[in-house]
Amino acid sequence: MDSKPFNDTYGHQIGDKLLRRVSDHLLQVTNSHQKAFRIGGDEFLLIMKDYDADQVTVLAELLLQKISVPYNIQGINLQVTGSIGITMHPSPKKPLPSLLKEADIAMYQAKGMGRNRYAVYQRIKQRPNVRSYGTARVIKFAAGFRKKTKIQSIQQMAAL
Repeated sequence: MDSKPFNDTYGHQIGDKLLRRVSDHLLQVTNSHQKAFRIGGDEFLLIMKDYDADQVTVLAELLLQKISVPYNIQGINLQVTGSIGITMHPSPKKPLPSLLKEADIAMYQAKGMGRNRYAVYQRIKQRPNVRSYGTARVIKFAAGFRKKTKIQSIQQMAAL
């Protein structure tokens, strides 16, 4: 779901509304043990804790369905696709950059399979030719996520 063509064709206001609608759909199907991230274009990462194999398949298919539904924004019908990389860990102690890196590797595997696909990190082997963003970009993304979460937590505490 690369927003650039939408922004170039319909303007940033439509592109921003499209991103918000896709985000709303992702939030509808995830819970506190599942975190979905859009890291750019049509690239999504999903980190799961407390999972079972059936749940992973059902959730991945549901996310792909939610991403690819037709969106009507200000009378304009838009449809997008996504590539999802999934990593699963029972331990909440694994560092976020490691989890994001695994999901990123899986996402590139999904992209290699075609549009609107997902791949699970535990089910693939990392090969030297599987591209990923690299450690620096994943660490930067994770740091931004932690900073945003910390700011939201501080704002919530201030409201009490």
